[in-house]
Amino acid sequence: MNRILDIFWRVTFTLGVGAILVAFSEVLFYQVPDDVDMIALWLLYSLMVSPFLSVFTRADFVLSPSTVLAGASFGFLAEGLLVSELFLYLPFTLLWTSLAWHLSVSVALGLCVFAKSILEGRTGRSLIKTSLLGAYLGAWNSYMWAVRAVPDNADVSFDWSRTGGFVEQLPEGVAFLGIGMLLMFFSKQQFSDDYGIVEKIGLGAIVTIFAVGQLPINFPFSLILPFMLLLNMKADSVRRNDKAFCQLAAQRDFVSFLPFLKSLVLHCSVLTLWTLGIYLLLSTYRIGIEMNVIHILAFGPYGLYLWGKALMSSFRGALG
Repeated sequence: MNRILDIFWRVTFTLGVGAILVAFSEVLFYQVPDDVDMIALWLLYSLMVSPFLSVFTRADFVLSPSTVLAGASFGFLAEGLLVSELFLYLPFTLLWTSLAWHLSVSVALGLCVFAKSILEGRTGRSLIKTSLLGAYLGAWNSYMWAVRAVPDNADVSFDWSRTGGFVEQLPEGVAFLGIGMLLMFFSKQQFSDDYGIVEKIGLGAIVTIFAVGQLPINFPFSLILPFMLLLNMKADSVRRNDKAFCQLAAQRDFVSFLPFLKSLVLHCSVLTLWTLGIYLLLSTYRIGIEMNVIHILAFGPYGLYLWGKALMSSFRGALG
């Protein structure tokens, strides 16, 4: 019975993390097509994060090298497991969007700032960070929902007639955030931090899906995905022997439900208000900002720095 409960809580926590990542990597990132099954997408994101479950639970969303390596691996999977974006324009597609968005925004900001603040019951300065995140997401979506596809070397143009859809899509993202946080809160204390059967099954499913899909379709470029994953996993295996990393679990600061709920409502409300407010401001006054250029120049180097530093610190520790 204990083993069954352990698996249940592991799956529950994985679904929680998957919901947070769906919100930041899909709903708050671009126009999700109407025919996309969001439940199936949620399950897929949960599957992609399942091999790294023990990293997120033990590191408790601290932006440690292990968390960065897990986030980078998730980013590579998000763009190379069921879609071919990772293999289109190598090596640039290793940076965008795997490192520049999935790692830098969804994991570093979404999990390690937004979600961590809520799980710890914070309501003070963390709300300022959430406000800044919301304002940035509002500006980003004002670009994503208005920009038009243009020929090469042509000026960027904006179509402000179709921007109203984000107002309808935003509540779906906030709902995923709320569901994810609740699932993580109730499950994160219920199972051990060791590498368990859920992680093994998840990794096996990912290998199978890749072997029958992207591997033959995009061969030999598809080989970059297992190479990057093995590189990150090797570095993480070194990290797991680090005493500082092993002590992270003992440093957790759990809060009771009411402070958590208060923090959840406040952070989701602040994020929604700032995202919607900046979005409506820019859309209403038709202020076209090329956020893609700003994001690549800012978060591209940041994501590469995080990943490179995590790799070097892990292997340097092994050599030293």
